[in-house]
Amino acid sequence: SISTNIQHNRVTLPQGDFVADVYEVEGQWNPTPWVSAMSQVQFDDVSELVGLFARVRWIVKPGNDIYFVYTHNWQNLGVGILDNPDLITLSRGGSIKANYTYRF
Repeated sequence: SISTNIQHNRVTLPQGDFVADVYEVEGQWNPTPWVSAMSQVQFDDVSELVGLFARVRWIVKPGNDIYFVYTHNWQNLGVGILDNPDLITLSRGGSIKANYTYRF
């Protein structure tokens, strides 16, 4: 499945007011009942940051899961994200997480 979301935020703070638009695209794929993959890309027009989050979940057996996660964040130094993007990497990383349930 694929979904999109747009948020229009009007923020009022003592330091000043601003408007921030957040754009998001998310996809999810479940090839089997035991394996699922999802990813999300998000952009906001105030900080000009683009973020990617991707996760694969493998259910080894009920209660025992392994997750593979990757994140990547960019900042746009160009004119616009669609017109002339100039993306530089701010951070990226991967991790593996294992959940184990011991039943007695």
